[in-house]
Amino acid sequence: MPPPELSYRQAFAAALIDPDTDACPPDLNPSAARRFRVYRNNVQASLIAALADAYPVVRRLVGEEFFTAMAREFILSERSRSPSLAMYGEGFAHFIERFPPAGSVEYLADVARLERSRLEAGNAADECVLDVSALPANGERLLHARFQPHPAVRLVSAEYPVHTIWLANQNDQSEANLIACAEHVLLTRPGYSVEMRPLDAPELVFSRALFDGDDVQTAFEGATRVSGEFDVTAAFGSLLEAGAFSRITIP
Repeated sequence: MPPPELSYRQAFAAALIDPDTDACPPDLNPSAARRFRVYRNNVQASLIAALADAYPVVRRLVGEEFFTAMAREFILSERSRSPSLAMYGEGFAHFIERFPPAGSVEYLADVARLERSRLEAGNAADECVLDVSALPANGERLLHARFQPHPAVRLVSAEYPVHTIWLANQNDQSEANLIACAEHVLLTRPGYSVEMRPLDAPELVFSRALFDGDDVQTAFEGATRVSGEFDVTAAFGSLLEAGAFSRITIP
C-alpha cells in the first residue's frame, strides 16, 4: 500500500485532469477547493498553450477553437507527461488518430508527427557533427564503416505530403492544390536550427539502415532493392551535408 502522502499526491494529480470540473483532492475546505479550481484551470491552460506552441501547423489547419477543444480532450486522457513543459505532448499524434472529430483532416496526425519530430530535434543533446576529414580515403574501407547518427536526427515517413503541407502553412501561405502522396523527411540540426530534407523511397531505406547501425554496403544493397537507379554518392553526400552523423566506426 502506498504511503499516505503518495496517495494524496496521486489524488491531487488525478483531480487536475478529472473531466468533472468540481473534482478536488479529498478533505479540502471550501476556500481551498476554490483555490484548487483556479490552479486546475491554470494548469490546463498552460498545457494547452504548450501544445499550441509545439504544434502550430496542426493548430492552423483545424483552427483555434477546434484545436483548444482537442487539446483539452488530450490533456484529460493523457497519463504520460514529460517533466519539461516544452516537451509536453509526446502522444498527441497518436491521440489525433483516435479522435473522431479530427477524422475529416486525414493528414493531421502525420503533420503532428512531423511537428513532434521538429520539437525533439530542436531539443536534442548537443554534439558535434562528423568531420568529413574523418572518412577513410580508401573506398573499400568506407563500404564497411558504420555511422552514429547525431542525437537530433529524426526520420518521418508519412502517407501524406507532410513536408509540403508544413511549408505551405508557413508565412500565411495556402495549402491548396496539394497532391496526395507519401512523403519522407529527414530532420537534422547541424547548427542552431532544425533543417528538413525530403527523401525519396530508396534514400529513406538507405538512411534508416545507416541510422539503425548497418554498414554502408548493407544500406546500399537495401536501397538498390527499392530502385536500381539509386545514387549512393549523392545520397551519402546529402546526409553528410545535413549533419546527420556524429561519429564513424571503421573496422
